[in-house]
Amino acid sequence: MTAAPSGMRLEAPAPGSTLFDAAKALGDSETRSLGLLPHAAWDDYGRAGHILVAVQDEELLGYAAYRIPRNEVRLAHLVVKPEARGSGVARALIAEISSRHGARRGIGLRCRRDWEANRAWPALGFVSIGEREGRGSQRLPLTEWWLDFGHPDLLSWAPGDSIVTAAIDANVFIDLHTTTSSAEAIRTRQVIESLADRVDLVVTPELFNELNRQSDSTERTRLIGVAQTYPVVRAPAADVDAATWLLTSSLAFVPRTDQDRSDVRHIAWAKTAGVPVLITRDQPARRRWSDVAFEEAGVTICTPSTLVAVVHEREEAGAYAPVALRATEFESQDISSHPDRALDLLAHAKGERRNDFERQLDAVAAARPNSRLTHVQGPDGESAAVIGAISHDSTLEVTIARVRTGPLSSTLAAQLTQYLRSTAEELECLSIVMDDGNASNELVKAALADGFARSGEHTLVALTLAAQVSVRDLPAALSEAMRGLSPENAEAVKRLADQALQESPAALEHVFRPLRVLDANIPTWIVPIKSPWATELFGYPEMLFPRSNVLGLSTEHVYYKAGRAGEEAPGRILWYASAPTHQLFACSLLVDVRDGSATDLYRKYQRLGVYTYPQVRAIEEKAGKVRALNVTGTELLPTAVTLDRLRSIADQMGEKLNLVGSRRITSGLFAALIQEAHRHGR
Repeated sequence: MTAAPSGMRLEAPAPGSTLFDAAKALGDSETRSLGLLPHAAWDDYGRAGHILVAVQDEELLGYAAYRIPRNEVRLAHLVVKPEARGSGVARALIAEISSRHGARRGIGLRCRRDWEANRAWPALGFVSIGEREGRGSQRLPLTEWWLDFGHPDLLSWAPGDSIVTAAIDANVFIDLHTTTSSAEAIRTRQVIESLADRVDLVVTPELFNELNRQSDSTERTRLIGVAQTYPVVRAPAADVDAATWLLTSSLAFVPRTDQDRSDVRHIAWAKTAGVPVLITRDQPARRRWSDVAFEEAGVTICTPSTLVAVVHEREEAGAYAPVALRATEFESQDISSHPDRALDLLAHAKGERRNDFERQLDAVAAARPNSRLTHVQGPDGESAAVIGAISHDSTLEVTIARVRTGPLSSTLAAQLTQYLRSTAEELECLSIVMDDGNASNELVKAALADGFARSGEHTLVALTLAAQVSVRDLPAALSEAMRGLSPENAEAVKRLADQALQESPAALEHVFRPLRVLDANIPTWIVPIKSPWATELFGYPEMLFPRSNVLGLSTEHVYYKAGRAGEEAPGRILWYASAPTHQLFACSLLVDVRDGSATDLYRKYQRLGVYTYPQVRAIEEKAGKVRALNVTGTELLPTAVTLDRLRSIADQMGEKLNLVGSRRITSGLFAALIQEAHRHGR
């Protein structure tokens, strides 16, 4: 972005003033490029305050003339003196018009395609949306240019429920909408068709600029028409400009060509609108931008071929990055006393109005002490997430569920679903109903993966049962938990329970956690873990600088061990911290058990663990092979069970414990230990 000249001011001069007449004279001198604006029209524009001039040291640098028909701004003239061109004057004039009339849809204009000025509009944030025949004797085509103010329309994109939402650039778009038989085009069509039910395709406004550079006028018009049928991302132009500057500055790269500028604008649009994936066949651009796009914008750049891997990764792992999360310093606090701190999480892409969001925040804040308005600040000092929830009878009603798009957004979303369960337990709620029509897509996905059921277009519902019950008493416990739910929400929970029961009793404990079905046939092991690993993996015992049970814990972990004690999934693990603590401290759901080489297992699970490769390799050198225990849903027991008490309870049950390695225990001993841990509450 070019800075405006120092000391420049912008104003709307009155007709007949010196500056007004100077602007008129400048316009008259450019009639060959602009067309004539009659003097009567000048007076009309001036009286309306729609002649805007840029002045430095009382010298006119340039001006803009515009009108406001219907709900948009139409630009008639934009003229900068030759000696002031390239200094940011034009950008400043456009920015001022945008600021004065931001409630309008945007700024539109027409410019002859053969004029040099036609190439300048993209640099000011405009996109080509079509062309029409000119009125002169030669009927030379006019390009329609548009600068959108970010207000949604019927074709605006808003996050949905697909696995991946992806923007496409021109080369992929053309592959999809031409009959070319090149290998690349055929592959693009095959991949996109195979993922039709798992990927939502959108376009950024920059696509229209790329298509506008097509030399064949017939094909250009056809392609732009097709592009207009796609959902188009929307965002304030100033935010896109800021994102563009951030990306180019981070890479220390100055775009020199139209294509360079389009490459970075696609990423900037995706970042600003919250689109996590950009698909391109432009390998040089992918190599240049891939790292900075992910690190600075949270945007994954992939090819049509690698899109399959992106979708698979998100299906299997939710794009977790717990190691990166532990390496950062997220801070959470209740902001009921100053809810405006969360206003930057307004859902621009979904068309949410600021006033509506303010009312939502205020409503949650006003419900204290029966509410929580929790704001998460990222290590960059910016808002990372906000959760707004109100306790009503036995239900936690979540009306605000937002997470900022970025490399850690999926991981953070998973932590926040954990937080909702702990908050429900704290406020003595048995059910959670999330009903935020502008909820972040990542949070919706995380909630569904966590055991929430869909009920209605925007509603998700879950039960969270802090109970230890027998199989016989389970139906009554579920019925009690659902008593405050609407019939639709109760029916959604029943379907979820039936589905979980078909899978396994362990699946039921997972979706309704921290529920424990004491006499269920769920294989359970006590697994000793050294205290340093217990601290790193589970936060027990606490580090010198304690971390939140919400943000400091990953929702999924892997523990590497030597030896094979028959562990099988699905099952449970009770974790026993060895010296110096000697306590049973946590319970996890065991979701996978893998044996293999250090290399293979580390490659598969490194995102979930705190182990380094040499540490995993050391286990292999000692035992020949390594076993990886993949766990989720870890509950820190409200009261740790000491070694003496553990042995005493086992003796009473007629079981002898050897805590040197993993040991399977009976459901009876599990029940006794869980009841002991919950005897004194939290």
